[in-house]
Amino acid sequence: MDETPAAPQDPLPADRARVAGHTAQLGVKVEDAADDPLSVSFYKARRYDLAESGHVQAYAHATDREPPLEKKPDGEAAWTPQEREAVAVRDGRYVIQDEKDRFPYHRFSFEVEDALPGDAEVVWTGHSLPDRLVTLYVWNHTQQKWEDLDANKGTKDFTLHGRLKDEHVGDGRVEVLVQDRVPSPGDYDFAFLWMTDTQYYSESFPGIYDLMTRWTVDHWREKKFHYMIHTGDIVNNWNSKPEWENASHSMKILDEAHIPYGVVAGNHDVAYDAGNYREFWKYFGKERYIGQPTFGGDLNNYRDHYDLVSVQGNDFIILYLGWLIDQRSFDWANRVLKKYADRNAMIATHEYMKPNKAYYGQGKEIWEKLVVPNPNVFMVLGGHNPGVAHNVRTLGDRTVLEMLSNYQNGPEGGQGFMRLLQFDLQRKRLLVNTYSPYLNQWNFFKPEEDELVMPLKLKPIEKQVATDYVGIYARTLEQIGRTEKTASCSRASVTYTGLEPGRTYAWYAVARDAFGGLSRSEVWSFQTEKRQ
Repeated sequence: MDETPAAPQDPLPADRARVAGHTAQLGVKVEDAADDPLSVSFYKARRYDLAESGHVQAYAHATDREPPLEKKPDGEAAWTPQEREAVAVRDGRYVIQDEKDRFPYHRFSFEVEDALPGDAEVVWTGHSLPDRLVTLYVWNHTQQKWEDLDANKGTKDFTLHGRLKDEHVGDGRVEVLVQDRVPSPGDYDFAFLWMTDTQYYSESFPGIYDLMTRWTVDHWREKKFHYMIHTGDIVNNWNSKPEWENASHSMKILDEAHIPYGVVAGNHDVAYDAGNYREFWKYFGKERYIGQPTFGGDLNNYRDHYDLVSVQGNDFIILYLGWLIDQRSFDWANRVLKKYADRNAMIATHEYMKPNKAYYGQGKEIWEKLVVPNPNVFMVLGGHNPGVAHNVRTLGDRTVLEMLSNYQNGPEGGQGFMRLLQFDLQRKRLLVNTYSPYLNQWNFFKPEEDELVMPLKLKPIEKQVATDYVGIYARTLEQIGRTEKTASCSRASVTYTGLEPGRTYAWYAVARDAFGGLSRSEVWSFQTEKRQ
């Protein structure tokens, strides 16, 4: 149990209250987890925020990088009086900066003394959008760059704190910047997993199939997986009950772990050109997937379907097209892609291209009828033909990634090789790796065929900085008064004397127990009334 005293709270006078006379009775409520009596000290302080006209300048802007290189980037817009008033106190009113293509920020320039007291901090309260990181920066005059002091994320308000040092003060000012920032998790931000043509595992090597899905579950968090794709030929013989049961058992490992994924039928699953979906529907129909949080909709009992996936502010639609795509399916797919035109679209189908990179089967038709007319499509995945291939195609300013991946002709039906599609947002690239958990081995083919670095151009992400309050707390060691042996859950009070009319006085309190534990309050203030 943490036995540190709680931070003093519930100030009297109330924060920013008006006080008459030359004295003020200061009071706080204190509490100790161990119910120890507390010593409570009251000190003078200084608070700099937008409630003080003229001492703080505020600006809004957005840049193509975070943080900006300059202390004062060109193109900033000064806040209006209404915006300044909204951020003067914590009151649930916000100044909101929304952006898609760039990183929005709020910058504040505080006029302070040349030397702040040793205990000074900048505080910011606000929020952003889901999975967006808000970072608090202060300009370091020695290093001539923005120095990050704190960060957090969330759609509900949180407070960032940054301890100020001498190098943060220049020409009597402290420069503060709060910016929407991309989290930096390492070489890539998140990943999708892609398996295909598992028919020989279902037929002869079910242990490998089980191992693939079990590895997926066990490494889901470590590998930053957020979704898994299967592009068909789940079984080898469409009417083999043991094969369907083996496949269903392997994929059930994902179901039981609540792993979001989608599958699509290949020719082996539906009796080739007969298009018999009877067994596919029995084991992998809509009923199996409708409860998944990513399930978006379907056509004809999951024959064609789509999932909606959102990761770190990036919205995807994964559109699955089953074997034998008729005009009804193309029309449905076009409606879906247009309905979700604001999402990054991936098409997953069984056959699309050959190892020589040429279109195969209905590949050209998919390109012409779906990829070209829908500018949100940025990737097409297919299997069917043994081997691997990839294309990077351009349509105006669009980049479309096409990939074939199929290891079924290798030993033991492919030996469990799968593809990891790893999204590196900051460097705008897709890192593709190929791995077998069965062999614990990377790459089936040559590295240049199984390890790819492809350009990535996703739709702009909504970014936001919403500021409710920003200020600098400068705590001095000039004591106003002190109480001893104040009981936990009671109030401590001292008298502040020598007050002058028409002035603002800031203060804070420190609660200490007999064992060295202490906690500080926020900085509050009151204003004395002017002489009549």
